[in-house]
Amino acid sequence: MITVPGPTPGRTSAMAQGRRADSARRQRVLKALNDAATAGEELSVSAIARKAGVDRTFFYRHRDLVEQLHSLEAQPPNTEPISSCGGGLLVTA
Repeated sequence: MITVPGPTPGRTSAMAQGRRADSARRQRVLKALNDAATAGEELSVSAIARKAGVDRTFFYRHRDLVEQLHSLEAQPPNTEPISSCGGGLLVTA
């Protein structure tokens, strides 16, 4: 019988910290997307990654973020925001 050791407390803690850091990066990207779209700034992976302080590869590892960027890019300029429920753009995590 082969036994595989379970996660050690140190490893579990490191994994949890990594998930929290990833979540914080996602939030920065979402904020940068909203801010850029609201201000009419450039909407590109490079520009948003730079504003959010993340690497472009972070974007490409999270396809949903790239899809949100492309949907915002596809909107004509000076149109109503995506959300009709109270004024800001609706970009979800």
